[in-house]
Amino acid sequence: MNFTKSGATDWSRQKTLRSSMIFMLQFFLLVLITGVLLLYDKFPVLAETVRKNGANYLYLVFCMLLLVWIMYFYFFFEDRSVLESGRSIALVFTILDVYVILSFVMGQLIHIYARPVALVALLVFVLIGRKNAIMMNIMSAMVMFIIDNFSGRTIATNNEIYSSLIISFSAGMIAIFFGDFAKTRFKIVGVGIFI
Repeated sequence: MNFTKSGATDWSRQKTLRSSMIFMLQFFLLVLITGVLLLYDKFPVLAETVRKNGANYLYLVFCMLLLVWIMYFYFFFEDRSVLESGRSIALVFTILDVYVILSFVMGQLIHIYARPVALVALLVFVLIGRKNAIMMNIMSAMVMFIIDNFSGRTIATNNEIYSSLIISFSAGMIAIFFGDFAKTRFKIVGVGIFI
């Protein structure tokens, strides 16, 4: 990185504005996906559902916004190369979106413990790197915890929701640390299935 005398990098305001706008667009897409997952069967009575649970949904959106901005500042201070390209930002959010969809569907149809908990950690580890995988593992675990906790949609108990948070975080971290032993994509998939 090139530093000036003041200690600032050559990162411009235009790059900051552009990357933050792309992040916000991706955040709105994540909220839209979450909204469809939570309310797909409630469209006929959507107004009543929002009136009854509006505070929870608003809190859910606020918490997700907070996490997305933490994620942005992490990349801003730790790895700006992710923010330099809209494709890199889209890649990170696509992995997160796919994880949210798969986790929600598997949690509803099978069980909350049947989720692909190491998916985000392994994909980000392979595509972007270990340090970013650790951060995205934390983010993915927190996003699903927020959705479970504030949506009122899951059929899980509070103990299962908190256990799922710990399991998601722990399994992702184990996947990242054992990812070095998997030299091929096939072995990485094997690590994910094992975990």
